[in-house]
Amino acid sequence: MSMMEAIVLSLVSSLAVCLLTGLIGVNRDWPDYIHVDYGLPVPWRVHVTNTIAGPVDKTDYDIVALATDLVFWIVVVGSITMSLYLMSQSTPLKF
Repeated sequence: MSMMEAIVLSLVSSLAVCLLTGLIGVNRDWPDYIHVDYGLPVPWRVHVTNTIAGPVDKTDYDIVALATDLVFWIVVVGSITMSLYLMSQSTPLKF
């Protein structure tokens, strides 16, 4: 595997992890605001089901939080992929 393939693999993997964590919902039951947060570690989608004014069905998307979440997963998955790539090399890289 070349260095470029490792970089592309880490970018695609981090995008997949970011979008898959968007499927995990964390239910938050506050007394006047019941909602479900999607996205780990930064919630970038919020589905509101109940407020103090009564039941609602509203979904909010935060693009900045999505970008932050994507950058987080690029760093995590990229560092894991690069460390595995560097450990698989028979000769050490010279910088």
